[in-house]
Amino acid sequence: VYVAANWDRCISVFTRDKISGTLTFFEVLRDGVNGVEGIHGASSITVSPDGANIYAAGYSQGSIAMFERDGNTGALTFMDALRDGVNGIDGLDGASSVTV
Repeated sequence: VYVAANWDRCISVFTRDKISGTLTFFEVLRDGVNGVEGIHGASSITVSPDGANIYAAGYSQGSIAMFERDGNTGALTFMDALRDGVNGIDGLDGASSVTV
């Protein structure tokens, strides 16, 4: 389970017991820590149809952050962030939702 936390500028990751549905905290990825960027004001997350990646909309940074997803553990590895106004990218200012 992936949770976007706008005020904490992070994505929290939880494992889920397949039988009981119980959630257990696994990890947190925070904007500006360990190279993670683009999730300040994160308000939406989506998992790619193949389960290999997740994408998060960063409202406060006008960005989309991309993560590689470990299919066995659910762990995330930051890949890149695209930002409004950087390298010719336009139309992400205030990004609040993302879907694949």
